[in-house]
Amino acid sequence: MLRAARRRTPLIVLLPLMLVACGPTPVRVDRTQGLAVEFRWMSADNTRTSYYEVRTDGAFASSGGIRARDRATDFTLALDDAEAARFVELVRATGYDARTERAGDAGDRSEVLVVDHGARRPFTVRGADPSVDALRAFLRGLSLRQFSDVIESQPVAGERRR
Repeated sequence: MLRAARRRTPLIVLLPLMLVACGPTPVRVDRTQGLAVEFRWMSADNTRTSYYEVRTDGAFASSGGIRARDRATDFTLALDDAEAARFVELVRATGYDARTERAGDAGDRSEVLVVDHGARRPFTVRGADPSVDALRAFLRGLSLRQFSDVIESQPVAGERRR
């Protein structure tokens, strides 16, 4: 009888732990029609780097410089509904699902990874590409918001006098 109790004791102790591990997980709302992006841009002379990512729940993150080279982020914000819709439009305009993995020979380098409902579609573009440049401009605009409070707090110059 004592042996049977010893065999059941570990199960009795582990059962509550297993139930907690099977608890509810947070559900993320898909605000980008299943699209997520990681976008790293490097200047042609390799002196400037930017990194942007957007998740399907509309979370945006970015960084620049050394942290961008490591794909680390230091600024985040949540896209509003209009921005999420614009993001989807710009990503679809890149034609990510029909692109070759590499395009262009010289110029700025854009490394883009589009995740469409879990399917990963990476591509790299060297030089100008109107659709990729439009996506980058949109993401860059979101990233520059981190400086808006600093810029708006600066004094406004008055009228110049001689």
